[in-house]
Amino acid sequence: MAESVPFLELRELTKHFELPRPLLARFVSRVPPATVRAVEGVSLTLGAGETLGVVGESGCGKTTLGRLLVGLEVPSAGEIRLRGQRLEGGANRRPRALQGRIQMVFQDPYASLDPRWKVRDIVTEPLVTRLSSSAHRDRAAQLLALVGLSSKDLDKYPHQFSGGQRQRLAIARALCAEPELVVCDEPTSALDVSVQAQVLNLLKETQRRLGLSLVFISHDLAVVSYVTTSVAVMYLGRVVEWAPRSVLFRAPAHPYTRALLETIPDVNRPGRRRAAIPGEVPSALAPPPGCAFHPRCPLAEARCRVERPELRDIGGGTLVACHVVQTRESTQPAEEAVHG
Repeated sequence: MAESVPFLELRELTKHFELPRPLLARFVSRVPPATVRAVEGVSLTLGAGETLGVVGESGCGKTTLGRLLVGLEVPSAGEIRLRGQRLEGGANRRPRALQGRIQMVFQDPYASLDPRWKVRDIVTEPLVTRLSSSAHRDRAAQLLALVGLSSKDLDKYPHQFSGGQRQRLAIARALCAEPELVVCDEPTSALDVSVQAQVLNLLKETQRRLGLSLVFISHDLAVVSYVTTSVAVMYLGRVVEWAPRSVLFRAPAHPYTRALLETIPDVNRPGRRRAAIPGEVPSALAPPPGCAFHPRCPLAEARCRVERPELRDIGGGTLVACHVVQTRESTQPAEEAVHG
């Protein structure tokens, strides 16, 4: 019996950016241009109706990965497959049947909505050439109702809404093309804490109602623990751990994942000392040899400095890229960092 095809599959997905050089240097110097290795050999799968969390410190490649998925960036190598069909290049080069099937909700609701457009035009932008004027307005009203806003808001402008309401408009726009996958790039980081829960609950309810799959990019592990079914931890462009949510938050395997979880506040242990991760993320222009995390890792060995670890299965549904970590049976579960 043939294996089922994953809903979303990334195969060695890579994105490099060449930094521009002064014109004179291009002709005089023979030194090759500097290259930023934003995403390096990422391989992941996501099932239909599931939510993949992508976490890591700033500069680890999370946003670039999301932009690759939606077609705003073109991969340097590797491939993206949706229901077994390869997505080539940018969004405009993808098969017509798949255009619009992946949409994105951006981080800043104040910057992602055109201030000169009315709401009815913003939320139906993906279908502007396919609808008559009356159908255009009807569809916009349906989308607003879906995200908890009123049809009375159709003729308003973005500046007339709060941050949380603007993010609802951004979600409505993403849903207009009836996508199968929505990439959420830190959709609550620019919002007040009191509003974040409303937006997260809206995303979960919309996912349940429409059967969407989500890729949720965030640096907030508490938020990720609430909305995801599996989590990929990225460091300097690579995935260092990938596990079901319940496993990762109960027993993280990679030293970097453990360090990230130690930074989360715990209401059940208010006096617990939270240690910051030592050092800084190395430059993606010149990543360290071997394991990129070894300059900051308390468990680093000589092998870690020269040999790059590959993702391997250690049991319990966990894949980890670490020389030190053994099988799941031999790793000591870390204390639970997120409760509930």
